[in-house]
Amino acid sequence: MGHSERASPGNPQRITDPESPYGSGVQADPLQRKTPFPSNGSLRKISAGIRLGPSLEKINFEPQDKPNISIIVPVLNEAERILSMIRQVQSLNPFEYWIVDGGSTDGTPDLAGKHTDRVLFVSGGLPAQLNLGGWKAKGDILFFVHADSRIPENALQSISQSMKDPRVAGGGFHLKIRSDRRMIETISRLANLRARILGAPLGDQGIFVRKEVFIRLNGFRSDVLLEDLDFSLRMKKQGRVVLLSEQIITSPRKWERYGVLGTTLAHLRFLIGHFIHANPEELKKRYASFKNRAR
Repeated sequence: MGHSERASPGNPQRITDPESPYGSGVQADPLQRKTPFPSNGSLRKISAGIRLGPSLEKINFEPQDKPNISIIVPVLNEAERILSMIRQVQSLNPFEYWIVDGGSTDGTPDLAGKHTDRVLFVSGGLPAQLNLGGWKAKGDILFFVHADSRIPENALQSISQSMKDPRVAGGGFHLKIRSDRRMIETISRLANLRARILGAPLGDQGIFVRKEVFIRLNGFRSDVLLEDLDFSLRMKKQGRVVLLSEQIITSPRKWERYGVLGTTLAHLRFLIGHFIHANPEELKKRYASFKNRAR
């Protein structure tokens, strides 16, 4: 049995359950958490009970005039940004939101816990964070946003409007990297062009998806390097993927930290590696090596 404490914004509840597939404890509402959250394998078992039809062909979804939207923000060592992100998310007045910490060592969870009890903990990397938040969320639409992003003020209204089309499975926003450098502005334009050509937005563009599609896809895969690209490409097989005209603004920190040219070329190599089905473990090693060399 897990041990729990009374939750409040100043003292968010931490539930530690050694039997949970996530194993690292969860901060949550105990009334909502009646069973351990499922892992990818459990998601497959659950979705196996849903009639998907042959080859998971595209279907028309129920039109939703006013869908409930859940915002999920994965974080790792975001102490400098977490409070502004929480205020930003709260200002949008979503149906619900979750901050999913992946093992921060800079006090991010403690800072977040002073302002909200909507914090979850999980180990296992970014896919595990996205999946925990997605499965925990109760909304009709899941909206995954990076902690260093600035969400458009009318983002939820735009998402709701797009979901009135029963053919739409999900989508993302146009990307703008916050920088005056011409080369980084060019990267923003190329990222948007790539998303339009592939029909697959990446994580820094704010991926949104119908909850039923998330379940059908078994969430994000942990056995690939580009889990966001992989998810969007699989989402595309379920229905239309739209790229909304509003811009989601993201920090240029990874380009500034690792170098504009080096980061761009590395992303291109990993993108090509994904499409030629290169060994994912080898890609992960190369990615780790790239980050270590750039430090």
